[in-house]
Amino acid sequence: MPCLTFNAIVAVSPVYHRGYLNRIMPSMDFEQFLKNHLNEMFSFAYRLCGNREAAEDLVQDLFINLSQKDIDTALIRNPRAWLATILYRMFINQWRQEKRSPVIPGDDANNYTPNHSIENAVSSDLGPEEHAQATQEQHRIAAALNKLNHIHKHVLIMHDMQDYTLVEIEQISGVPIGTLKSRLHRARENLQKTLQKLEPILPVIRTYTRSKAK
Repeated sequence: MPCLTFNAIVAVSPVYHRGYLNRIMPSMDFEQFLKNHLNEMFSFAYRLCGNREAAEDLVQDLFINLSQKDIDTALIRNPRAWLATILYRMFINQWRQEKRSPVIPGDDANNYTPNHSIENAVSSDLGPEEHAQATQEQHRIAAALNKLNHIHKHVLIMHDMQDYTLVEIEQISGVPIGTLKSRLHRARENLQKTLQKLEPILPVIRTYTRSKAK
């Protein structure tokens, strides 16, 4: 995944000019606060949207909106969960307004190189030939995820890919932990079943799904 910069996020909007920038740019402390979490928020947005352009727009909207507010970062106990909560709710609101499914992948989904839990379980510590097979498995997992309903897909993205805890996901989604545990269990079962229907699975995938189900 290419590394985005705060300036690049700001620059892509056609409405910006110097005077407007002076009004909306955050203080240096808050700008650094946003920079520290930029790539993680883009990763989360990309997995939700399945489309690079939509993810960039979502993160841009998030940062611009926050930059216009008077926020004391010292009062934010868990910055990554706080930002993810706002981003996720913006995503859901946009989806509802546009009345389209949030689980349809974008045209550039096959160009995305994942870097979190499920994908690392497939691709880490492999030789060249096994790495090539694992790369195919990464795309198969992405395809299987997109066959899940959005409730199951989102809980897998947040917990198994973005590494948010159940407590953090409760904050982000507003869903009680007990319900999240049930959804996560069902999501992993459905993902495993979907993978089995696509093609024979690599042993490392079987190991992942069994270990996660415990």
